[in-house]
Parts: sequence; structure tokens; C-alpha cells
Amino acid sequence: MRYVVLDFETYFDKEYSLNKLSTEHYIRNPLFEAHGAAIKWQPDIPARWYDARALKAVLAEEDWSDVFLIAHHMQFDGLILSYHYGIIPAMYGCTLSMSRLLLGNHISVSLDSVKTIFGLPAKTTPYKDFIGKHWHELEQDVKNNIADGACDETESVWIIFNRIMKGDY
Repeated sequence: MRYVVLDFETYFDKEYSLNKLSTEHYIRNPLFEAHGAAIKWQPDIPARWYDARALKAVLAEEDWSDVFLIAHHMQFDGLILSYHYGIIPAMYGCTLSMSRLLLGNHISVSLDSVKTIFGLPAKTTPYKDFIGKHWHELEQDVKNNIADGACDETESVWIIFNRIMKGDY
């Protein structure tokens, strides 16, 4: 079984957001739009960004029957993958759920919080720069920053997953 790490970045605005809607309502909503995703296909190869166009093609090429898919909020990323792309990997791993089990209910287990607890740098994804904007409306430098941030998050999830699995936390 191969480990693959995934992090979607999506359109959101002040009303259409995970702060205001359930994960399911957000993802199944007609406003839903994936900007793209960062994917780490192998442990020794850096995460790579795929915008929505490239993502659809690359996801269709993969044999998901041999993939253990890891994300920080698998309820979110996994539902996007199954609902919008028709993909269900062999197994799922969720560092948010793993962190909740290890750290308890008394603290935040957002990726940024977990990164801090694990001694990793803060997230760099520039959410304020793309709120209310569709991918085609973004300047190239913002697109690049989104891609870089998503790749950084994916690498962090991989580090956190491995440290939890090894009991190194």
C-alpha cells in the first residue's frame, strides 16, 4: 500500500465557508469550486500543486485501490475526492482525528495549531488574498502563493502523520 498525502484549496467567501456551513453542505453546494490540490505521491518526492484542470486528469490516472490517503481534515478532502471526482482510495488517514485523540478536546487541532505543537512553522497559505475569488480571477503571484502554501501544508501533514505513527510527539 502506498501513502499519498492530499490537501485541497477551494473557493470560499464571507457567507459560503466552513465557518458558516457544515462540511457536507459546503462541498455539495453549487458554489463549490476546487482551486486545486497539493499532492505528495511518495515520501521522498516533494508535494506538487495541481490546479483544477490538471488535477482532474492526474487524479483519473491514479490506481486508488492501492492508496492509503492522508489529509489533515479527511472529512473535507475525502468528501471532495469522492463526491466531485468519484474517487475512493483503499484507506484513509486523518491527522486532525489522530491529533484530537492524542491531544484531547481542550485545545484546537487546526493544522496551524498542530504544526505549532509539533514545532513546525506556521501555515503560509494566503487565505485573505483569495477570499471571494475564483481561480480565474486571481493574479499569478497569488496562485503561486496558494500552491506553495498547499504544498507546505501537505509536507507538514506528512511529517505529523509519521511522527504520530512513530510515537514521536
